[in-house]
Parts: sequence; structure tokens; C-alpha cells
Amino acid sequence: MGIVTLKDVAKVAGVSYATVSRALSGSPEIGESTRKRVVRICEEMGYTPNSVARSMVMKRTNIIGLIVTSIDNPFMSEMTAHLEIYARKCGYNLMVCNSSYDLNLEKEVFSLLMGRKVDGIIMIPIGNESYDTLKVLTAQVPTVFISENMCFRKFFV
Repeated sequence: MGIVTLKDVAKVAGVSYATVSRALSGSPEIGESTRKRVVRICEEMGYTPNSVARSMVMKRTNIIGLIVTSIDNPFMSEMTAHLEIYARKCGYNLMVCNSSYDLNLEKEVFSLLMGRKVDGIIMIPIGNESYDTLKVLTAQVPTVFISENMCFRKFFV
């Protein structure tokens, strides 16, 4: 059997697609016994929500992208762990990408995260050249740069 959809659950439960959706969203428009039955059937069938479809409706993914220069750097892995815990507490998931100190890869993973429609990006840039390279992209998604000893004058001009 492939991926279980809301329509599959609706068919087994003998209800409409909309009823399954309402049951899972906690809508008061359906009875408690119907909601419990639908939720039980979802669990039995192994249904998992389609986050992509939901994000299209909600206009947000609840995902924050994180680009680090080297995931095996102890500081960056520890920072990543703390950011992931904090993001989860705030209702977000963290998608981590490693740029490997490669400017082309940095731009590629930034574009990848944008394609995934992340709600924002936190990045440790390779260097000052990252700002010029990513300027067109950072204008399209909220971006936070984390770094030290960086010259920001060019960025704000």
C-alpha cells in the first residue's frame, strides 16, 4: 500500500473527505464520537498529515532553514542543537544545510531552502562575499546572518 491519504481514511471511515479534515483539525462541526473514530482509523492506517498541502493552504511551512559552514565544527553542531530545540519550542522545525565553505554550494543550499518555502533562514556566511552573492535571494525571505568579525558596511549601503 502506498501513502495513506485523507481520501483513503474517508473511504474506510464511511465519511466525507471534509469530515476527516474537520475531525483532524478539531472542528466543532462534527461530533466527538465521529472525531474519535476517524482519529482511531487514521492511527490504524498509519495516516500522516501532508505538510506540503497544509503549507500551501496556511501560507507557511513552520520550517526555518539553517546554513552552516561546517557541521562537524563543534561550535556549529552545538549551536545547531540549541537552535533546533528552541525552534521546536516555538512551533518550528529546523532544516539544516552544510555549505562546506563553498560559495557556490552556499548559494545552492540557500536556493534549495527557498524552494522548500521555509519561513526564514539563519545562516553562518562563508565571508563578506556571501552578502553580494545572496543579495537577490535574501530580499525574498527573512534572513539572519550569524557571524563574527564581518564587515556589514557593504550590506547596508
